[in-house]
Order: sequence, then C-alpha cells, then structure tokens
Amino acid sequence: MKPYLPFLICTCLLAAHSAAQTQPTTSSGIGIPAAQAPVSVAAPAQPSGTSAPSQVTDPKAAALVASAAAAMGGVQSLAVQDFTATGDITYYWAGTEEKGSATVRGKGLNELRFDSVLANGTRSWAVNAGSGSLRDTNGKITSIPFHNAITLGNLIFPAARLQSLSIDNTASLTYGGTSSIENSSFEHLGVHKNLFQKDPDGSGNRLMDADFYFEPSTHLLVGIHDQTHPTRSMTVDVAHSVYFGDYRPVNGIMVPFSVSEYVGGQKVWSLQITDIKFDTGLSDSDFQLQ
Repeated sequence: MKPYLPFLICTCLLAAHSAAQTQPTTSSGIGIPAAQAPVSVAAPAQPSGTSAPSQVTDPKAAALVASAAAAMGGVQSLAVQDFTATGDITYYWAGTEEKGSATVRGKGLNELRFDSVLANGTRSWAVNAGSGSLRDTNGKITSIPFHNAITLGNLIFPAARLQSLSIDNTASLTYGGTSSIENSSFEHLGVHKNLFQKDPDGSGNRLMDADFYFEPSTHLLVGIHDQTHPTRSMTVDVAHSVYFGDYRPVNGIMVPFSVSEYVGGQKVWSLQITDIKFDTGLSDSDFQLQ
C-alpha cells in the first residue's frame, strides 16, 4: 500500500487509526512520543457573529520564544530567502517501510515542496500560501485543501518560524510550564493565531493552534503538536505532530537534520537530511506541480 500524507486523510485513515499498533517511542533526539504528550492548549471558539478578539501573550511565553529564537539563529534565520535540502526518507504504512531519496525545498514561511523518489516512481507535494497539491507516483494530481495546506508551509525549517513568531504581535502565546515525559522534561508553549476577523464558530481561527515543546537547557524546538483534517471538513480534528532532532549549525542557524511526522498517532515518515543549502534562487513557480 502507498504511504499517506496528512492532507489526504479520510475515513479510511480514521479506521486505520483505531486499529493501529501502539504508538512507537521516538528515537533519541527526535522529541516527544505523540501519544504521551499533554493535551493541546486550544483557543476557545469565537461567539457567533463577533470579531476575533485582540491577542494576549503571557510574558513567560514571550520570553521562552525569544530565547528559543535566539538559540536557533536569531534574526539571520529570517534573512534566508529559500533552502534546498536532500536526504533519505522512509515512509511507514501498515507495518511496512518504503525507503527512498528526498529533495525538500522551501521559500519564506509559506512555501514548501517535497519530492520523494521511491521504487515505483516520484511522489511530490507542494504548498504555497495556503494552496497546494499532491502528485502521486502514477502522475495523478490531487488538491490539498486550504485548511491543511495553511500549516504545511514551514514544516522542516523551525528556526525561521520561531523567529517570525517572536516578532508577531498578532499571535497569542501561553506558557504551559514544564512537562515531564519519559523521564525527560520539556518546556511547553501554546500558540494561537487568528486568521479571520469574522469566524462565527471558531473553526477557522483555530486552524493554526499548536503546542510547541522545547529542550530546557538548549531551548531547541523538539516537537510541534497541532491537528490535520479530512479533505472535506476542517471541523474534524486528527492529531498531527512533527519532531525535530540531530540539530547542526549551518551558517549560524540551527537546522534539524532529523524530522519525523505522525498523523493520528501513526508514524507517517521520517527524513534524515544529508545536505542543506540556503539561498539557492528558488522562485514561486518551483512550488507549483505541473
């Protein structure tokens, strides 16, 4: 069976989740086991017909984000216009593994593209400012809905995301204290950002709700927990998490060379980066599948 990606989940994925094996423990340096993390900090739904409230940030949360952003490269991470990374990828499906090579390209905070060369062909997906598509190994292209694409634009370059968050006065940050998981402690940050001025049931303004987990001594980001959704519904949540490890300095910026993704408690893929280059001259057209 083919590996699945978070933006294509549907009834079959939810059924698979109910029959899934126990959530595997992440390897050293990857982050927190998704099934054992604290419950997400979610923003309440907005009252019907009202505007989204102004954002409030906990001072402890702001201090944590500032420290983490500095530890991961500071303002120079935002100076990176684009990146191209190559490495080895493993997909997991129904107890089997499929290995291949991968090229990942990113531009700014909202454009990302994965190209995985597998035994039966190349599987690609790309997002650009809330729109996106997936091209399967058979060449068929499927759209990625906005409510999933909006969170995928900065999946594997967390330094820029943190630096942007540290100066974003439209985001609401909540300090969740220290979480002890499997004899390891992590600092917990809840993040909420309004996307719409009017959001009667609150479903739109929680699309970017997330929980960030940091290693206390280094302030490096080790995990993000948020949610993905079935293709035709943004009100049904399925747990989604990404874990970062094997951090290495590249041009003064801390880059995770190990990235893993889980959907519904199941490991979807793991990527081991072997090389990454900044400012390779990518254009917006590189993030459109033809």
